[in-house]
Amino acid sequence: MLVQNIKTFIIKRLKIVFVVIIALVVAIIIIVNRINSVIHYNDSYVNGNTAGNLYNGGYFCEKDGIIYFANPDDDMSLYSITRAGTDLKKITSDYVTYINVDDNYIYYARNNKLNGSSFSFLVVDRCALCRVKKNGQQKTTLVHDPSMQVALIGNYLYYIKYTDKYASTFSRIKIDGSEDSMIMREPVTALVTDERYLYYVGYERDHALYRIDTSDNSVIQVSSENFYNPIIDGKCVYYLDPDNDFHVTCYNLNSGEKFDISQERVDCFNMYGNFIFYQRSSAESPALLRIRLDGSELTKISDGVFCNINVTSQYVYFASYENPETFFMTPTTGKVYVQLFNPGKAK
Repeated sequence: MLVQNIKTFIIKRLKIVFVVIIALVVAIIIIVNRINSVIHYNDSYVNGNTAGNLYNGGYFCEKDGIIYFANPDDDMSLYSITRAGTDLKKITSDYVTYINVDDNYIYYARNNKLNGSSFSFLVVDRCALCRVKKNGQQKTTLVHDPSMQVALIGNYLYYIKYTDKYASTFSRIKIDGSEDSMIMREPVTALVTDERYLYYVGYERDHALYRIDTSDNSVIQVSSENFYNPIIDGKCVYYLDPDNDFHVTCYNLNSGEKFDISQERVDCFNMYGNFIFYQRSSAESPALLRIRLDGSELTKISDGVFCNINVTSQYVYFASYENPETFFMTPTTGKVYVQLFNPGKAK
């Protein structure tokens, strides 16, 4: 009888221990999920990428010594690598464009291709606006409609959204997925960020330069000149001048003076530090070139037609126009040395 009582006591105790363990496991799971579901907001007007990179598709973005990029060796999936070219990591398999990065997250426009299978038409959210942690976890679709031209300021993403009802519109959404709203019916390109300010060029009525103060969404006209793809650097605007055959031009916002930098027609450009990188628009002698902001030291990088010029502190990346998923690279400063950009795939 005593033995039976001991067995019964032990069994009851084991059941209690088991229940306690299960309760603890459930509690830990709930706590971890809550911690992981917490959105980390920015406490300043952080800007997610440079205007020059975003004009060129936003395939590369540098943040705190790490390069986040669309990997041409892995179907343009999102990767990261150190500035020194080490520690290659795959973050997500999405085909990414318009990469923006803050201290906690990566934001991008997903543009996944149809895979050619008989069921590929069933793919949901093939084109969307997404957020993911830098370790690849907690990937979230913020906008389920096709999105492009994404720029981060503080805790908001400004972007072009396509819907069947309105076609393309300029919109804004908070980084937690709330407050998605249309700002303008016009699909203006607003990729120039300067702390809390966002610049754009008129779309229908004019091509003047406007500035949005994102703290209160007020809008002012900065200049009535005609601009295309402007980049703001202090009191100077670097842009393609529609009134001068799309030469790269510097416009001084204080004096109103203009300076022709390229002195030739340009298809696309980017800039970093004291240099501008541009694609010469020419049927006879197309080439990618580098020039200083004052128009000196014109240097040929490569003959041919290129696009998607993205710049980091160490390298300039540019794609073949005929095959935009083939990228080349050359040092941002110093001697030109062009090589194929083939980082490989993460193991």
